[in-house]
Amino acid sequence: MANLSESDSFDAGIYQLETTDAALGGVNGVMNTQGKSFANRTRWLYNRVIALLGFTSQYATAAGKANAIIANYTPAATAPINDGACFAFRATAANTGPATFTPCDGSVAGTTAIPPLPIFGADMNALAGGEITGQARLRYSTKVNGGNGGYVLVENPGGIQRSITPPAPDDSSAVATTNWVRFIAALLSDFSQSGQLVGYMVPGASGSRSLNISFTPPQNGTIMLNCQAVSSTTVLNSLSLGITSGGTIMGNNLGPGAGSFWTSSNMGVGTAIISVTAGVQLKGTLTANNGTTNSDVGVGFWGLFIPHD
Repeated sequence: MANLSESDSFDAGIYQLETTDAALGGVNGVMNTQGKSFANRTRWLYNRVIALLGFTSQYATAAGKANAIIANYTPAATAPINDGACFAFRATAANTGPATFTPCDGSVAGTTAIPPLPIFGADMNALAGGEITGQARLRYSTKVNGGNGGYVLVENPGGIQRSITPPAPDDSSAVATTNWVRFIAALLSDFSQSGQLVGYMVPGASGSRSLNISFTPPQNGTIMLNCQAVSSTTVLNSLSLGITSGGTIMGNNLGPGAGSFWTSSNMGVGTAIISVTAGVQLKGTLTANNGTTNSDVGVGFWGLFIPHD
């Protein structure tokens, strides 16, 4: 015995059986007309409720792997998934990179597997790791994954939050992502990864250590070049900054002489302010000069780029 077929439509009216209607069943039989209309309306209402509430009334325990999440629900999710439908679950393992999700893998009797699709953060990029660590909620969207559909992470307490990066000069209450902070605090490109210039002077001799600096700013701005002695044995005659091209020194107190800034007793700090222009490469040289018999020269430095109009 077959079941009535259902469609996602709210039929405008329910057919009234007439005394002249023949008592015929079957797919197009008049006796099934009312039942089909009621079934269609029920399916339409069900789909709208799922679109509004999704499966958030229950948190399924996720199965599968950390980056291939499976969650089966009751009633079972069926394809096609409505745009905006939500699925809540509790992951048993944190994701370590890009991840996929399916709300039905077909393992439960009577269900049909739904192909897994990628999960995206609020910034509409694939997950990178650490976003899903426990409880999570996903919202299905037909707009992501090149229009092929996917899931957007809308709730992930305890996990890394991802968001749209605001423009660099933004001074509003918008959330500052780590990408935004990294842009604002861009290190000068020739600075070492450790952020330190450490030169070794032969005991009993004098000399200097120089480092070329280079940076092409993405927009007009100011570079704050900060330097500090990194060793209690650091004694410098001077620390100087020379700009070859692409910038103008607006202020400089990088140690104007022996004992006045860079000594082993005060661990002095110096700062140079350099104005730069968008797209114009800054070139210069930072030089540490040691005229004493001290055995080493240690100078830590870091550059902070501050964009402005």
